[in-house]
Amino acid sequence: MMGNTALLVLGMHRSGTSAVTRVLNLLGAALPKRLVPPGPGNVLGHWEPVELVALHETMLEAAGSHVYGLFDIAPEWFGSAAAAAFARELAALIRRNYDEAPLIVVKDPRLALLVPVWQQALALLNITPRYVLPFRDPRAVAASLRRRESRHEGAALWPPERGMLLWLRYVLAAERTTRGSPRAFLSFDALLADWPAELARLALQLGLSWPRGEAEMGREITAFLNRRERHEAVSRLDAWPDTVLPQIPEVYHALETAVAAPESGRRVFDAAAVSLAAGADMMRVYVDALEAEVRRLRPLQYQVEAVLGSRSWRLTAPLRALRRLLLQAPSPAPGHRLPGQRLPGQRLPDIAVPAPIPQ
Repeated sequence: MMGNTALLVLGMHRSGTSAVTRVLNLLGAALPKRLVPPGPGNVLGHWEPVELVALHETMLEAAGSHVYGLFDIAPEWFGSAAAAAFARELAALIRRNYDEAPLIVVKDPRLALLVPVWQQALALLNITPRYVLPFRDPRAVAASLRRRESRHEGAALWPPERGMLLWLRYVLAAERTTRGSPRAFLSFDALLADWPAELARLALQLGLSWPRGEAEMGREITAFLNRRERHEAVSRLDAWPDTVLPQIPEVYHALETAVAAPESGRRVFDAAAVSLAAGADMMRVYVDALEAEVRRLRPLQYQVEAVLGSRSWRLTAPLRALRRLLLQAPSPAPGHRLPGQRLPGQRLPDIAVPAPIPQ
């Protein structure tokens, strides 16, 4: 892979990273051999490498984090022997998934939290990383995340504040670890509104020329983007929730400025990171306990869902309905006996049992 280039798509879940990855692929960047299949949360495809997603999960766990954790990985972990071992394993998976493709694209939201390990792995392969950082209004991200995750955990566990805090963690991690490198910020809304202009700007800022041009792939890109499902539309005029951290809208506006000037906004980003770290120190024990309890209850929830979806549960539905009717029936007045009802101490009449027929 001498002299090759990797486009790393770094962004929070529900921020348009899948759409951006597919568009970059249509322009000529190679995808991995084995992709995560489309699902209910993304019917047009995730465009994520199966093996790398699994390794990312293992890496996050080893670093004391997880995909929906609110707290940063300790910086010293990235210089550890464990991180170096993961980098070597990652390099082998990159080679296996992409062969000798001169331009590759890699997407997995977890990647935004693990950039230093990727930088080590790509250096082992002599691949130059260039970074695409898609972003979206955090209010829309939080609403989309709540809609997706409430299928599994219930909406109560996904208030908007949780989604926006996660958005902040991912955005700050991706911005901090790519400073000084070739990178481009990309508004998902701007991509949908005028993709030719946005992709031309990306090529200029990243110092690339796309293997396939607009004339060749324009119709297919337009058709793909027009099929995107957008359930959460947010206007700039919409009010921010009263409970939102003030740093979240500030960071969002700094990202919009960084589209034209990729190294701008550091003061805003750094101030937000300091505030987030201060809150983390106070809340880590409490939040970790809550997350542990959610993980404990999740298998029980899956068991309940399995019972509710079983054939036996469906077949016994009439019996449960009858029981509800009986429980809702008014109790008889004192001294009143329903037909066939026994009095206290009353025995049932003896019933003669016929003798067996001689053989």
